[in-house]
Amino acid sequence: MNILRSAVIALIVSILLFSGSTSDTSAVEIPFVDDFAYNTEFVTAFTYYNAGTSNTTVAFNFYNGRASTPIVITRSLNAGAGGSLYVGSLGPTGLSPSFRGAVTITSNQPILSTLVHVPSSTSVKARAIANATRGGSSRIIFASVLKNYYGLTSIFSVQNASSSNADFRVSIYNANDPSTPIVINTLNVPPGAAAYYDMGALSEIMAGAFTGSAIVEGRVSGTPCAHSLCKTIRPSAPGRYHIGPCGTRSVS
Repeated sequence: MNILRSAVIALIVSILLFSGSTSDTSAVEIPFVDDFAYNTEFVTAFTYYNAGTSNTTVAFNFYNGRASTPIVITRSLNAGAGGSLYVGSLGPTGLSPSFRGAVTITSNQPILSTLVHVPSSTSVKARAIANATRGGSSRIIFASVLKNYYGLTSIFSVQNASSSNADFRVSIYNANDPSTPIVINTLNVPPGAAAYYDMGALSEIMAGAFTGSAIVEGRVSGTPCAHSLCKTIRPSAPGRYHIGPCGTRSVS
């Protein structure tokens, strides 16, 4: 098999975190399948293509949130042929109408895939599109994350594209005062699963309106955190977050 990986984030940005490919596995990884924003519901549709020389079975492995066990949907595909899969038609398989999660697409042939989020509202014209990729990174940057700014609020997701549980460290920088970031640690995200971050709901973002950026760093779960900010973080309001082993948190 060959491995392809892709990631999609609701509203603004897309991201892929961690690379864990093998030489003969094909997989596409995408957070936020069947995603929804604040006032508009979206349903994901995939198109996929067999770029190999033999017929194959394509497996869509859907992870509901941070679940470790996927719901598997399979489709047969001839060499050189393409297909499509609409997530909204998969209700009887266990994907509920409010499903929000991630997917890997695997086969024993190289697979190309594109996805699009289709809005349920006729007044919303935007459709987020993303392509699959075979690469990833343990550090990625979101150039813009917003909370109630310009009438927009960001929801972004991070998928674990490795073969081991992963810890994510999200550092959110205020554009008006970037000296000390707000840090959020998410522990033990299973392989293939995703963690999502709603800027409008994060308790760490105390301001009514916020504009800034975010850096996400990933590591295998249990790996010691070398960054000093993993130990003590000052948020953008009175109080101090005391961070334990790269994740546990208390406020004083």
